[in-house]
Amino acid sequence: MTYYDNPILIKEILSFWTDFILKILEEVLAEVSPDYAVIWEDMAYKNGSLISPKIFKEFMAPCYQRVTSFLKERGIDIIFVDSDGDVRQLIPLLLEGGVTGLFPFEVNAGMDIRQMRKEYPALQIIGGLDKMPLIKGDRNLIKEEIFGKVPPLLCSGGYIPSLDHCVPADASLETYCYYLNLLKEILGT
Repeated sequence: MTYYDNPILIKEILSFWTDFILKILEEVLAEVSPDYAVIWEDMAYKNGSLISPKIFKEFMAPCYQRVTSFLKERGIDIIFVDSDGDVRQLIPLLLEGGVTGLFPFEVNAGMDIRQMRKEYPALQIIGGLDKMPLIKGDRNLIKEEIFGKVPPLLCSGGYIPSLDHCVPADASLETYCYYLNLLKEILGT
C-alpha cells in the first residue's frame, strides 16, 4: 500500500538500498572478478506477480538499470534474477532493466521454459524441469520431462538444465540419481 500512500518514501528507500548495493559491489569487485551476478528477488507467486508491471516500471526498473549498468561496465554481462512463481508479466521489464536470465521457472506456476524460449529467444534460462515426477518416483514422467525439454533448449543455447526449485526432500536418492543419470546422458558427461 505504501507504493500508493507514500511513493516518495518508497523511492527514497529504493535509492538508498541501490546506493548501498553499489557501494558493496564496488568494494567486492575491487578484489574479485565474477563471471556472473544473481539478484534474489522473489517477485511472484503461483498465480502471478506480487507487484504490478506499472509499479515495477516506476519504482524498481530504475534501480535495476543502475545495478545492471554498474555490473556490465565492469565486465559482468550475465545477470540472473531468482524469482519463484509466475513471473511472466515482469520478464519484459526485467530484460529492459538489464537482466539477462531467470531461474527457477516453476512448472506449477505455469512457467514453461519452451514457451519462454519462443517468446524471449535471448533470455538465459536455468531450471524449468518439474520436480513433481521426482516426488512421485515415476521414471517415465522423469524421462518425459527431461527429454521433452532439455534437448531443444540446449540446442537454442543459453540454458542450464535444473529442477524448477530445490530437490524435494521426499524424492528418494534412487530417483534423484536416475534423474541425474538421464541429464548426464543428454549432456554427454
